[in-house]
Amino acid sequence: MDALDLLSNFRRYGWDWSRGVHIPHETRPSNLTGVIFYTILSAAAHVFAFGILNTAIRSFSPASFGTLSSGPILEEEIRVGFPVGLGDISGGSTFDKSLPFYLQFLRSSVISLLALVWNYVAIHIWYDLCTILGVLILGQDPSQWPPSFDAPWCATSLTDFWGRR
Repeated sequence: MDALDLLSNFRRYGWDWSRGVHIPHETRPSNLTGVIFYTILSAAAHVFAFGILNTAIRSFSPASFGTLSSGPILEEEIRVGFPVGLGDISGGSTFDKSLPFYLQFLRSSVISLLALVWNYVAIHIWYDLCTILGVLILGQDPSQWPPSFDAPWCATSLTDFWGRR
């Protein structure tokens, strides 16, 4: 039980070495049923957003991130188990040398921002699933699972971002 708590508890809330840690304001309902329902909806919304972001990132470079088409499956794709180009050791790039420099920079910046949001959503999915597991199956109190983030996009400094948000 403690190992699962340490694995999924971002702020180490409830442990003696986490005194003074900022805990975000609770935004979920106060009753158990409301918390579970809210968390399941949150997980579903984040899974949906994860899929959209994944598709958007992959659409920038099918050669590097795999094909999005539903065309015929290549023999090589069956052999390696994933779309051709995905996981290739030669790697890919967010820069497209065929574009002018400013478009290369814009394209790589958009991919990077999408990847940032993709990671935020992935962390949120994990936390929502751990919250459901902890509350429903392990019988933990919902207060042991405070919100994972406190509007990180509102940070005004790096200290605020890493320390509070």
